[in-house]
Amino acid sequence: MPRPRKNPKDRKDYHLRVPLTPAQLAIIEEAVRVGGEGKAGWARSVLLAAAKKCIDKARKSSGQRA
Repeated sequence: MPRPRKNPKDRKDYHLRVPLTPAQLAIIEEAVRVGGEGKAGWARSVLLAAAKKCIDKARKSSGQRA
């Protein structure tokens, strides 16, 4: 029996490809092991948190409200 279809808003259709050195990849893989989730989930959570922080900082410095 196939699994149920995902809700369209929960689908992840876009991929981000990031070139890394072997040393950078090793650091990320260690962080993933510590965090206990897969690379994609770890990267997604870290990138989204950093993006939100960057947007908030930019809005505060320009006087915009969130």
